[in-house]
Amino acid sequence: MKKNFKYLLEERLKYMLIWKNNCLEYFKHQEITEKTKNEYFKNRKVESFFYYIYFLPLNTLRFFKKRKQIKTFNKGLTEIQILEEELNQINNIQENRRING
Repeated sequence: MKKNFKYLLEERLKYMLIWKNNCLEYFKHQEITEKTKNEYFKNRKVESFFYYIYFLPLNTLRFFKKRKQIKTFNKGLTEIQILEEELNQINNIQENRRING
């Protein structure tokens, strides 16, 4: 069974849209976790300071991990755009063939 290119692009686009929704959900959960941490340490200034100093290396790594996740997400959004453009081109070509003969 031979799959055509349009079908493969449609499947990949479906996968990427699901991936995008999962990433947005993940980012939302991370935002809630960050708000919870900030609220917890709001009235615990000394504890917050020691927490910050003690976990500075780990927090630095988390920062770079978050930057990488955002970069990967933006790259995925670009891929979704390109897939949609490719599918539009294929659809336009097929419509032109139907109209012209």
